[in-house]
Amino acid sequence: MDTEHRHELKTNELADWIVHVPRFFRENLRWIIGGSLILVAVLVFMFGQNIRANSFDYQLSQTTSQIEGLQRAQFAVIQNQMQDNPVVMDSLFQSANKLEISAQSSKYPSLAALALIKRGDALRMDLHYNGEDVEAAVVQSRLDAARKSYNDALAKAKGCPNEIELTALAQFGLAICSEEAGQFDEAKAAYKAIVDNTDFAITPVVRQARHRLAIMDEQKEQFTFVDAPKPAPQPTLTPGAPVPGQPTTVTPAPASTSVPTPQPEAKPAEQPATAPVTTPVPAPAEQPEAKPADQPSATPAPAPQPQDKPAEQPAAVPAPVPAPEPVPASATPQDTPKPQ
Repeated sequence: MDTEHRHELKTNELADWIVHVPRFFRENLRWIIGGSLILVAVLVFMFGQNIRANSFDYQLSQTTSQIEGLQRAQFAVIQNQMQDNPVVMDSLFQSANKLEISAQSSKYPSLAALALIKRGDALRMDLHYNGEDVEAAVVQSRLDAARKSYNDALAKAKGCPNEIELTALAQFGLAICSEEAGQFDEAKAAYKAIVDNTDFAITPVVRQARHRLAIMDEQKEQFTFVDAPKPAPQPTLTPGAPVPGQPTTVTPAPASTSVPTPQPEAKPAEQPATAPVTTPVPAPAEQPEAKPADQPSATPAPAPQPQDKPAEQPAAVPAPVPAPEPVPASATPQDTPKPQ
């Protein structure tokens, strides 16, 4: 079979199939329509699932961003308590409002329930950090708003994949609201219900509820803070006077000064004992009254000195004696030195 003949046969088959196409569609119209619908449905489902996944991720990122903003506001308020900046102190209430808007706009119940729980926590934190400046009516209204947020979270958490965790958090928030409102019996019953619920055993809320039950009696005590005592008036200080209440060296100073006072009087008494030994000047000063000392004997000259000198100078008596002893016996009286 040559090439032209084969081409003619193929052309005839194609022409024959084209001619019978309308009849094929008429005979298989239901199958064709059904298959087309199934194909379209599969494509739409896959595309819609992708859109929903992207939408959930977007909502989750928005809710997570709001929760992180609440944590940053809490840290800012803690650091600003000493400065008392009203803009920073109001940031917790603003975060609570943003979480409420996020819960209302969310299409996913689990994310909405989580945002409502965090809103209730933000309202309670705002009362803790600003409780002294808030009136009693405002405190009660904030607690009521927090209770409403927790109850709405309980309603939205039903049927969610994480229903147990969300329910435990919401019930714990309601118990804390009752405790802060002074309803201790109701709060104790709520904490006990959380501890006894076996479904909540996998959550950390059970440990927190058990801790609140342990310190419940301490929370019932009322503490009254009184003003600090006024400081005593400072006494007027005169120059040189000791400062009361402060350790100084002024007190032992007189003892240290009085001890060396007798020392200057005792030291001169020891010094004159050595001074006459080296200088024989005082001995000849008294000789003009005892003129008979012209004799060659040396013994009469020192005789009056022990009587005239004080008793403290016995060492000065032999000092003038050696001076006349080397004089020879044949010396005349004129050789002796005369006092001037």
